[in-house]
Amino acid sequence: MKIKKRLHTFLLITLAYASLLPAAVTSAEELWPAAPDVQSASAIVMEADTGAILYEKDIHAQHYPASITKIMTTLLALENGSLQDTVTFSYDSINKVEGTRIGMIENEQITLEQALYAVMLASSNEVAYAVAEHIGGGNIDNFIRMMNEKAAVLGCTETYFANPHGLPDDSHVTSVHDMALISQEAYKSATFRTITKTISYKIPATNLTAEERPFANHHSMLKRGPYQYAYCTGGKTGYTNAARNTLVTFAEKNGMKLICVVMQAEESYHYKDTIALLDYGFNNFKKIPVTESDLGLQLSSNGFFPIKNNPLSKDNGKIVLGSQAQLVLPNQATPVNIVPAIQFTGGDSGQIATVSCKLGEHFVGNVPINYTPGKQKTTGKPPEASANPKKESRPFPVKKVLLLSLIALCLLGFLLVILYCVRNGIFEADLPSKRQHESAEKPKTRHHKRHKTRKNKKARPTVRKSVGTSKTPRLKSEFEGFDELDDIEDITE
Repeated sequence: MKIKKRLHTFLLITLAYASLLPAAVTSAEELWPAAPDVQSASAIVMEADTGAILYEKDIHAQHYPASITKIMTTLLALENGSLQDTVTFSYDSINKVEGTRIGMIENEQITLEQALYAVMLASSNEVAYAVAEHIGGGNIDNFIRMMNEKAAVLGCTETYFANPHGLPDDSHVTSVHDMALISQEAYKSATFRTITKTISYKIPATNLTAEERPFANHHSMLKRGPYQYAYCTGGKTGYTNAARNTLVTFAEKNGMKLICVVMQAEESYHYKDTIALLDYGFNNFKKIPVTESDLGLQLSSNGFFPIKNNPLSKDNGKIVLGSQAQLVLPNQATPVNIVPAIQFTGGDSGQIATVSCKLGEHFVGNVPINYTPGKQKTTGKPPEASANPKKESRPFPVKKVLLLSLIALCLLGFLLVILYCVRNGIFEADLPSKRQHESAEKPKTRHHKRHKTRKNKKARPTVRKSVGTSKTPRLKSEFEGFDELDDIEDITE
């Protein structure tokens, strides 16, 4: 019985100790949720704001796009035209296209806005051709050139457009990845979002047709039926025998904007696959804000930018993450699992760099780095004279003032020492008096002697004792009291 109690106690202690040990580190691949199987040959799910790729299947394989081509046609029309422009249908727009149409006739006119509803909702081929001619300045080839240039700017590498509508052409190809990039750019436009989510529309009477032309959106996930999806906000369908079913779908939920593209899908699977992939994205991922600290960055540090791209070498501007610095991560992941990589764009202002973030091998979003220029730094050259010059505020030169004060105190102390020495005779030498010096150097003349004698007379009276005649010799005692020759000579005078 005692052995069982001891064993029980040992097990409890072991479990308690094990609970205090750190949990094993979870790899990035383990954090990534398992994805559903889809029938479509290629498929992708991208978050529109961040560019994060939540699902991918052969995303760079080239396929015929069919009518999802019209997303690019609409994007270019919105960027280069006005909704109130008049679109006139040419002979070519009516006679050089086939497939889906809304019955426009030559020389008929509608607005560009009406035309884009016909392109996106009814997938009208003749309207897409007329829009291309209008935006291309009357030249369809010019518009096709614009399509391919725009694709390159957006980063598309597997795309070549040969027409504005998507009718079969061996050279007209793209990938689900490139179509996601094109759709991401189009979805930034509020007008595009309004058009693509519209369920039905009608073009009123025109210059040549008295009847209205009503039509409905071909995308079944917007309408009641087996494929209706509550979070769907629009999209574009496509189909040809060569392309099979292609589908672009936009959906929003919990702050995330998902773009799903599937290509080369058999009947009905393009909707089934899209619904499964959108549910996968919304149920397993979250969009979170991130900071410099989360990304392990110090944007204000001097060594952040390479020298050739460093805008701080020119001025003292401000470098910050974009206002919408967000990433999309699996529900179990945190920013600590992120591996960032900085890509510099080389711009002088605005978005000058992008932080590309990965979780393991999975791309989870781009975070922009923005730069606001500040005051220009001085280059050492004298500033140009201005009409209203202002005095520049300079810092008080503390060190210079202290040094000058110390020198002044030293000089003052030295002078005081000199004065003290002079006052106390420290510098006087043991030399003959001035008078002795003069008498030693200069012989005294008679005139000089007289002058001094007269002075001496005034100073002290001369006492005469008995003085004999010239014949009588003077007694030595008579000259006692005269110490100098001057006095004697004075008496003889």
